[in-house]
Amino acid sequence: MDLTQPDHSHALQPNGEWRAMLRAQVEKDLDIFRLDIEWGEEADATWRAEHLALCRVIEPLIRLDRSRLMQLIYRIDIPESRLADVLEGRQGEDAVSGIADLFLQRELQKIAIRMHYGTGGGNHAKQSDNNKAIDT
Repeated sequence: MDLTQPDHSHALQPNGEWRAMLRAQVEKDLDIFRLDIEWGEEADATWRAEHLALCRVIEPLIRLDRSRLMQLIYRIDIPESRLADVLEGRQGEDAVSGIADLFLQRELQKIAIRMHYGTGGGNHAKQSDNNKAIDT
């Protein structure tokens, strides 16, 4: 799932609340590894700014510190099978972009789960919408 494209109906469309929660979650997870992220770009109607910012964090790790990258992936709880599927046949920027997509998907999934269970269960329609958003 490419979260940078606005035409994917199953992708969560960023709004102020979701964007703020996503950025806070990403910053929290990166801080554990003493990694900083600079969001840089203006927020738009896609997750492009977040995707590009994550690519700027992942790119040096994939080149220089794969062990640390794998620890981060493990910490974020990205399934190894999903990682293998995304990386199959990819190199360089494609691999970085694929990892960033998985990272964002997992972080959004964590937020959706937290919102669903943290608010007394929510309603079925909201859960169904969130499930569509995180399905791949």
